[in-house]
Amino acid sequence: MLEAMRTRLREVMKARGDTHAELEKNILRVALAELDALRLSNAKAKPEEFQAKIRKLIQSNNETAQAHAERAELVQCARLHEENEILEKYLPKMLTVEEIKETLTSIRENLLAAASRSEGQAIGVAMKYLKSKNAAVDGSLVSQVVRELTKG
Repeated sequence: MLEAMRTRLREVMKARGDTHAELEKNILRVALAELDALRLSNAKAKPEEFQAKIRKLIQSNNETAQAHAERAELVQCARLHEENEILEKYLPKMLTVEEIKETLTSIRENLLAAASRSEGQAIGVAMKYLKSKNAAVDGSLVSQVVRELTKG
């Protein structure tokens, strides 16, 4: 991920005068600074930690965009969404609700057994299984699917 971002940064630095390239250059610089700081502080950082850092930048942009939307600063809001689109290119594709449901259907019996103890344990079983499949998921969506699969 880092090398892909650095390569893209070199490419956009050559595109002078293009406003999208300028935005991409700026957001890549910010992201790379964050990721380099993580790498320097933790030489054994896992790819998931780098992805979490990118997701944190996206979350921060979403919160800022929400504040701008409330003040009707739509241009700023659009810029933040554009930044997020740039950052999301470097993250694995997140599974949709349907894809999560399809993946977890194969372990439904395990989920039911865990849910008989607590919903949290069922969610833990689901997350562990999805992680074993290297699936990128939103925890709230997993919770939603587990509730659907274990009810009634």
